[in-house]
Amino acid sequence: MPAVGIIANPASGKDIRRLVAHGAVCDNNAKVGLLRRIMAGLVAVGAGEVVAMPDAGDLARRAAAEMGPACRLELLAMTPTDSAHDSTSAAGLLDRRGVACLIVLGGDGTCRAVAKASGDTPLLAVSTGTNNVFPTALEGTLAGLAAGLVATGAAGPASWRAPKLEIIDHGRVIDMALVDVAVTAHCQTGCKALWRPESLRRLFLTRAEPTAIGLSAIGGCLSPMAADSGQGLELGFGPGGRMVLATMAPGLVARLAVSRWRRFAPDQELVIDGPATLALDGEREIIINPGQRLGLRLCLAGPRVLDGAKILETAAHAGAFMALAARRADQDISPHF
Repeated sequence: MPAVGIIANPASGKDIRRLVAHGAVCDNNAKVGLLRRIMAGLVAVGAGEVVAMPDAGDLARRAAAEMGPACRLELLAMTPTDSAHDSTSAAGLLDRRGVACLIVLGGDGTCRAVAKASGDTPLLAVSTGTNNVFPTALEGTLAGLAAGLVATGAAGPASWRAPKLEIIDHGRVIDMALVDVAVTAHCQTGCKALWRPESLRRLFLTRAEPTAIGLSAIGGCLSPMAADSGQGLELGFGPGGRMVLATMAPGLVARLAVSRWRRFAPDQELVIDGPATLALDGEREIIINPGQRLGLRLCLAGPRVLDGAKILETAAHAGAFMALAARRADQDISPHF
């Protein structure tokens, strides 16, 4: 039986949006508790083999210490750098390892870092960040059950290819985003997190949902678009535009002037001229110098994503939970914390 991979970002849920807005803090103790619930779900269906990313907070090891022998944890052989590169490196190692699926704890930024190297390994993203458009709010125990059912073969993977936005420089893809790419007037990346709407010049989205929080909410409150629509959405900002309210961060509702918006097709390369800074999934990452030009295109062949709720529903209809209960009748399937 293949193992289940876990990447838990100790830095997610702690950025400046806790100061400038009212974002909830998800500290490391909360993440350890969430990991324990995930591991409990895995153990309950007999998927106790876990391979996890090491980190400075020792999250996975602390969680597994309470689980007993039914949960067998292995940490990847890598040295943490306390940066997003850790998530990308770990995703590549886990993909090559052949894990059944990869559970990601973080927000949109963490999921983006993982998706850069996750290859064909399906992701089950669980929200612990600020802008949680890509990850889901599935409770940890249920996420563990869903991932465990996939690992044991008791349920089909129920995965789909999420879209992504690729940043192109002279024909070469240099970066990507899962939800949004914002073109801002900033000349530096600063604290990275983007929350001030007056700096926006253009915005490109893979999805636009009014129930989202963050930049994609602007499109969602103006021209809703599902992630599986097969299209992208571009918005321009400036004086004299149509005014719209959108939730930029938890507790922060902004009024923005949107001068234009339109859908665009996949594989169509759009041009972005400098000077500008690009924010990828809410974080400023790329500086475009004066006279420099980058391209952007929508790719529908992004990371594989698991639908945890669909997996559980399909498993229930197939009688998987009754079969597991009968097979494990003489086993203690719930650890005692």
